[in-house]
Amino acid sequence: MESGKMEIRPVEYSLKHLLRDTYHLIADKAEGKGLVLNMYAENKLPSVLIGDDVRIRQILMNLLTNAVKYTESGQIEVVVTGKRYEDELLLHFEVHDSGMGIKEADIQRLFLKFERLDEIKNRRIEGTGLGLTITQQLLEMMGSKLNVHSVYGVGSVFSFDLRQTIVDDRRIGNLFRHCGWKKQRGCWLKWLRLAGGMTVKKILLFGK
Repeated sequence: MESGKMEIRPVEYSLKHLLRDTYHLIADKAEGKGLVLNMYAENKLPSVLIGDDVRIRQILMNLLTNAVKYTESGQIEVVVTGKRYEDELLLHFEVHDSGMGIKEADIQRLFLKFERLDEIKNRRIEGTGLGLTITQQLLEMMGSKLNVHSVYGVGSVFSFDLRQTIVDDRRIGNLFRHCGWKKQRGCWLKWLRLAGGMTVKKILLFGK
């Protein structure tokens, strides 16, 4: 599949390696700003899938780079869940941040090229604003779209779904050995106050 110079090339990939690599690519930038970076995935997710892991990593990095750029304090969370449909998995990704948030009237402008929102607040932040435009284009090429939920002055949640073919249904287990369930649950309780009731069901999924 091609769109201009971009194309989607599905291959077999390790979901755990994809998520770990993405975490390590952004961790230093988050730490450099004094931000807490957490990444959680349901341990029952299949370990090997077919999809374009390069593009998925690019999408996540675009979202995480923006999250770090526009978050001055607090934390950034990546959460990955999934629903199985026979030999396919519908992966659900969420990137949460405790940044400045986005005004409801400005959300659609996020996907315009070179558009910069709230210039007064963001005047010291570099960048042309192409990341979310490219992200949306890549997701559309994979039959998906980027969803945005934001509370101005509180934070934002960017999410998307991707349908992947299952190759190896052995569980991925814990992403990081040092990351225990109690810590994950504690972080999610903090996000419950930001994201509202929509997040409650996801907490219960992780609790099983």
